[in-house]
Amino acid sequence: MASVTIRQVVARNRIAHGTASINTLTCDGAPHDYTLNVFPDTGGFPGTGDSPPFKTGNAVITAQLSTGFDSVTAGPQTIRLTR
Repeated sequence: MASVTIRQVVARNRIAHGTASINTLTCDGAPHDYTLNVFPDTGGFPGTGDSPPFKTGNAVITAQLSTGFDSVTAGPQTIRLTR
C-alpha cells in the first residue's frame, strides 16, 4: 500500500489536510508510476471537523509505502500547489 498526505496552512488557525492511498501495487523490480489525487478530508482529524479547501501555494507532503515486511516514509517535503 502507498499513501500520500498533504497539509497546508490556509489561514492563521486553519489547516487544510487530505490523504489518498492505493492498495494495489506492482512489485516486479521495474519502476512504475502511480497517480494519487488528494482531496481535502471530510470528517477531518478527531476534533477538527472538515478540512477547508486547499489553496494555491506552499504545502507539505508526506508519503509512505508499506509492504508485508517493511515500510518507508518520505518527507515531510515542501511542495507548491497549483490550479
